[in-house]
Amino acid sequence: MLRLPAFDYIAAQSIEEAASILAGEGAAEAAAQGRENPVRLVAGGTDLWPNMKRRHQSAKTVVSLMDIPGLADIPLVGNTISGHTPLVYLTFVLVLITWVALYRMPSGVLAFVSSEKASFSDPTRRWTVRT
Repeated sequence: MLRLPAFDYIAAQSIEEAASILAGEGAAEAAAQGRENPVRLVAGGTDLWPNMKRRHQSAKTVVSLMDIPGLADIPLVGNTISGHTPLVYLTFVLVLITWVALYRMPSGVLAFVSSEKASFSDPTRRWTVRT
């Protein structure tokens, strides 16, 4: 089982505190050397923690935004910042688009029919409509 590497965890209590930590902590040195900022922000952590375990991302310091009052009250992005990543909402939209494409569009219905009988998807086949 992969374990998280060692890092400092800070639960910011205000936006100013989070911004000062993000601007400090070696950010200037990392930018001068062309490296990533050693400070990571986390709201839900659904992407950061697994990526740090697999060593895809690294962080010297992780700053949590969960305890900052008022972030959840921001329209449209408040819930995203306070617990859900935009990827969660993107997934909901993609599920809806997939459902519409498969069940309400002719190409989706053709895909279902083709899986039952391959000759139905033959583009040279002539369809006759009986009236």
